[in-house]
Amino acid sequence: MRASKWSNPVGGMFIFGWLNEKINTKKMLVDVIERYGVAYVPGASFFVDGTGWNTMRLNFSFPTEEQILAGVERLSKAIKEEAKNIR
Repeated sequence: MRASKWSNPVGGMFIFGWLNEKINTKKMLVDVIERYGVAYVPGASFFVDGTGWNTMRLNFSFPTEEQILAGVERLSKAIKEEAKNIR
């Protein structure tokens, strides 16, 4: 399974993340919000070629540093759980 990667923003309000190709971030969004209390923007909308189903945009401009750390920790748990289910 390929490891996650993310952009290193120079400006703006979001980082962009790529997950394992088999993970569909749009399908897992509602579960992540309800079970883990974290929201993101599924990234497929930003790909004109119909790809990007394994991507997400994460906002870093509004939450505090503590909230970002907690959110990343929860999101990590959600992604690991999703990865277990796709094997």
